[in-house]
Amino acid sequence: MGVGQANDRRDAVRLEGILANSGDLDLVVSDGPTGHWGPALDRALRSYQKRWRLTVDGWLRPGGPTLALMAATMARVLEGFAVPSPEEIDWHHSALAAGKPPRIAIVPQIEMTPIPGLPDLSAGDRAANAAQVDWMLKKWSGLGGVPAQFAHYVVRRGRLGIAQARDFVEQYSARRPHDADILVYSILRALPDSESRERFLGGTPGGYRPAGTRLVRP
Repeated sequence: MGVGQANDRRDAVRLEGILANSGDLDLVVSDGPTGHWGPALDRALRSYQKRWRLTVDGWLRPGGPTLALMAATMARVLEGFAVPSPEEIDWHHSALAAGKPPRIAIVPQIEMTPIPGLPDLSAGDRAANAAQVDWMLKKWSGLGGVPAQFAHYVVRRGRLGIAQARDFVEQYSARRPHDADILVYSILRALPDSESRERFLGGTPGGYRPAGTRLVRP
């Protein structure tokens, strides 16, 4: 695969999934995998090659070092999950265009587990979260600085900050249930280390679905 190659869509879909889960490809921008080679996929492949100190040529050759490394380190991420077909990818994008729920996981979906003993938020804190969700959904086309804001709360405010962040996620999820996984994943990416991520999630995730895998059957 690469610039000027045949680039079978089935191979492109799988590559998009691998690079999304390695952190090299942002599928939020494209609302999920497309199954087509393009500048974003080319940049993501080169980013992966550079990070692993491989030859940065944007090519994925049968038997080559880039493909061998992916097979050894990333292919297992997708094991046990359904990698969608090109037809399912098209169905996913048609559903989104019609205002229906996504059919493909756009980012890794990570389950948040209950945290016993978190401080109760005041009515004012809950109302502030509600007002921010309302303003954000009316004024913004994306998440803006919200993930960084609540990552800061988790790090700087301890258990109260975790309670504030999780309440915001809960309120946002009630309004935009199909985008909640993107919010959670964005907060996790804004947190500085694995310890703070585990504090926010409530420990090791109880459930996980990789990006680029099928959510439901057509």
